[in-house]
Amino acid sequence: MRLSDVADARAALRAIPSDLPYPQWFKTGCAAIAAGLSIDDIDAWSSGASNYKDRQDIERTFRNITPEGGITPATLFHMAKQYGYQETEKHMLESCVSAPEKSRPSTKHTSLNPTKILNDITAACEPADSSHPYIEEKLGLPDGLLVYHGSLMIAGQNCDGSLVLTLRDLDGNPVGMQFIPLEGKKVFLPKVTLPSEACLVIGGSLATAEKAYIVEGIGQAWTAHQATRAPAVACCGKMRMLGVAKAIHRKHPRLLLVIVPDSENSHAAR
Repeated sequence: MRLSDVADARAALRAIPSDLPYPQWFKTGCAAIAAGLSIDDIDAWSSGASNYKDRQDIERTFRNITPEGGITPATLFHMAKQYGYQETEKHMLESCVSAPEKSRPSTKHTSLNPTKILNDITAACEPADSSHPYIEEKLGLPDGLLVYHGSLMIAGQNCDGSLVLTLRDLDGNPVGMQFIPLEGKKVFLPKVTLPSEACLVIGGSLATAEKAYIVEGIGQAWTAHQATRAPAVACCGKMRMLGVAKAIHRKHPRLLLVIVPDSENSHAAR
């Protein structure tokens, strides 16, 4: 297996939260082995979970698992995509971002530096306003959002005119982006792996709030905040909601979290 394949598999593994229920955690570990990763990789990944025991437990669990088992590397990447991971795309390596012509970035560096990628994308954007078609359609709020202008293509989609959501960690640092094109599906910025806590907070600070709503997408966040005036947290994917909620609970244990799935049912959790 090529070193680049192993590096991609390692990045995919890091995109998956390690505090999964045991069956999913075990399946992820098996998929990691199938993708060429080692016990060291699985141990490093698992060590961030609240129920992590020790290295010996990891070795006992996976020592008899071989790359030729029934689970394939595709399983690892499929699971990672549900948490925002984007597989390497050749056109992103060649032309990762399209900033204004006067400050077009060097593709040699942007393809390898996630912070620079985010900065260059931001430089090619302007602040969103309420006239953007998606904001207009959803009766949303433009605060803190951007509109991208340039020739960037992601997954074959033209991103010019896309609404851009800058995802941040719970310390407020930008860690990724989601694009909502004028036509087509929502896409994440490739080559930037989202941490499990990456999210977009709408309507105020979590540090001073008494209650916050954990929702799947930006449209739900707008609705929840406008209906309650409480902050709402867009996780940008239903498979990301659990990881975001756990991270927020660890940082703000007194904050009441209301989980709002994309259905009629919701529940509160502390």
